[in-house]
Amino acid sequence: EEDDWSSFMCPGGGTAFGRHDMTIVKLSDTDAPIMRSNGRAGRHQISIHCVSALSPLDMIDMYHGSQDATGNRVWTGSLLFLEAFARTLPMPKSEPESAAMQAKLGRLRAQAIGNRAVIELGCGTGISGISILAVGEGSPASVTFTDFDGPALDLCRRNCEANIDDKSRYSVQQHDLFCRCRGRWRCGVGLQETSSL
Repeated sequence: EEDDWSSFMCPGGGTAFGRHDMTIVKLSDTDAPIMRSNGRAGRHQISIHCVSALSPLDMIDMYHGSQDATGNRVWTGSLLFLEAFARTLPMPKSEPESAAMQAKLGRLRAQAIGNRAVIELGCGTGISGISILAVGEGSPASVTFTDFDGPALDLCRRNCEANIDDKSRYSVQQHDLFCRCRGRWRCGVGLQETSSL
């Protein structure tokens, strides 16, 4: 008997990774309220729409270059970023080294993203930027989500709308970080240096 993959098809044909699953990501191991110094509450978890598995049709589209699932997945690097910058810091144990490590990580978070305007390059699902906007103390003032892939940006926009209450704290923009110009690559984020490939 042949497998039926019709549920993966988008209206009008094509796949466009039409099947997205919901992933719940915990940002805190407690149910206690998370408050910021500005009085806004933080979140204990975020809900991310993403592709957990590709259908054979999606893989064929990827092979032929008509689709790319990279931005539709939650990658291990994003989860590691969450641990360093978004998850609630663990309570220090009785050892002084543990409390000192927690204090250092808290200062690193505050220096890196606290009350700053952050740009996420190649945002995909947007999990990294959404997570730092969702945390309590030390969150950025705003995040600009950028990606080259239109469908990934649509997915990011959907995830932002589901998880970020204050719409003024984020924007979602299509941006080609690197453009190929006359046989040379140039970074498109304000740097003028070029290098031959």
